[in-house]
Amino acid sequence: MRRLLHIAMAILIPTTAWAQLDGENLLQIRPPEYQISLQERQGQRIVTEMIPAKETADTWTEQVATQIFLETDVTPTQYQEFSAQEWRISCPDARLLPGTEGKDNGYPFSLWIQVCPRDTRTGQPEYAWYKAIRGQDNLYVVRKAFRFEPNEEQVKTWVHYLRSIRVCDPRRPDAPCPPTGSADKPAAAPAKP
Repeated sequence: MRRLLHIAMAILIPTTAWAQLDGENLLQIRPPEYQISLQERQGQRIVTEMIPAKETADTWTEQVATQIFLETDVTPTQYQEFSAQEWRISCPDARLLPGTEGKDNGYPFSLWIQVCPRDTRTGQPEYAWYKAIRGQDNLYVVRKAFRFEPNEEQVKTWVHYLRSIRVCDPRRPDAPCPPTGSADKPAAAPAKP
């Protein structure tokens, strides 16, 4: 249980001085002026959803969602394929735009875009950027979604945010965590769009 709290808390603490991290950790800062609208464990999955402070969980226009799939062998590419199939249920015209794959801090990752012209559940469009990281222990998926077409500056800001999210593990020399008291931020928090 302590390990799960470590994983979840790494998402919530917007600080530059990190406590001593043990085990595998997702390093992600809560964006400024965002609030947590949902945080729960659903079986082998931990879900955290964040929305702008002035929005509600039911009527959000922007959202950052983080899912941690515990003790799974799913790869970023497999998750990408699954996600695209799931989206087509509520959005038959959904498109998947492949992005980048590679290694980030020693871990395989994939970054891609999914576009839905009109979601049948909300009646609105949805544009979502994803980053999935295959840790040694877990799969980490962070999604930035808009229920409108974002402008170029918003896209640049949020892609930079997603690219800066990483997984670390002090047990692995090829995936180090920031040292205690480090001024290094695990993820650059986006400026207000």
